[in-house]
Amino acid sequence: REARPLSGREHSMRFESEFKKSDGAPISVEISSGTVDLKKGVMQAIVTNITERKELEKALKESEEKFRTFMETASDLMYIADRDGKLLYVNEAMFNTLGYAKNEMNGMHIAEVMTKDTRNEYRKNRFELSKTGELTYEPVWETKNRREIPGEMKEVAIYDGNGIFSGSRGVFRDITEKQKMLAGELYNAGDPEIQADLQRAHEWMSRYNAMLAAPKEERREMLRALFKSVGHGVT
Repeated sequence: REARPLSGREHSMRFESEFKKSDGAPISVEISSGTVDLKKGVMQAIVTNITERKELEKALKESEEKFRTFMETASDLMYIADRDGKLLYVNEAMFNTLGYAKNEMNGMHIAEVMTKDTRNEYRKNRFELSKTGELTYEPVWETKNRREIPGEMKEVAIYDGNGIFSGSRGVFRDITEKQKMLAGELYNAGDPEIQADLQRAHEWMSRYNAMLAAPKEERREMLRALFKSVGHGVT
C-alpha cells in the first residue's frame, strides 16, 4: 500500500502506511524517518503501531455520520465526544443555546459547559458509562455568560470494533421551564416539555377513566405503574 505523507522537512518525513503481521492481518503504522549522517547516507526510522487509534477514528466517524442526520434539526442539545470527553461535534441548537460560536466548541471538554457540582458528578458517571453503555441523569449546564440551565441528560457509549470504549453521544434536554413550575415560580405553560407532559397526563387519565368498570386490581396496577406507592383501598 502506498504511504501517504503527513508532514515533512528537509531530510526527514513522517507518514502513515500499512504492514501485515505474520498471520496476514493488516496493522496501521506511522513511520518517522530522518537522516542521521547525510555524508554517509545513514538514516533512522521509527515505526509506531497506530491500529488502535485508526480503529477509534473509524468508530467515531461511523457513529458521527449516523447521528449527524437528525442532530442538525433537533431542538435538543446534542453532541459527540471522544473517550476523554472532548467535543468532536455539536449541533446548532447546542452552540446557539450556550452562546458559543461553533468553532469555539470544537475540541472543548464537555465538562467546561457544566457547573462545578455537575462536573464532579460527570467524572463519577463517566466510568459507569464506559461499563454500562448508557446513562441518564439531570445535570446543570452553563452558557458562555454563566447562565445556568438545568436539564435531563442521556449519554450512550461508543465502542470500537474490539469493544473498547471510544467515546459517547449525548442528548441534553433543557427543562428550565419545568423546573420553574415545580418550584412554584412563573413559567411558560407553552414550553414543549410541559406540553408533552400535559399530553401524557391527558392520555393516562383517558385510559384510567375507561377502566372504571374494570376489576379493582387492574386499576390499582395502573396506579402502581405511575406512583411510587398506592394507599390501601385506593383504586
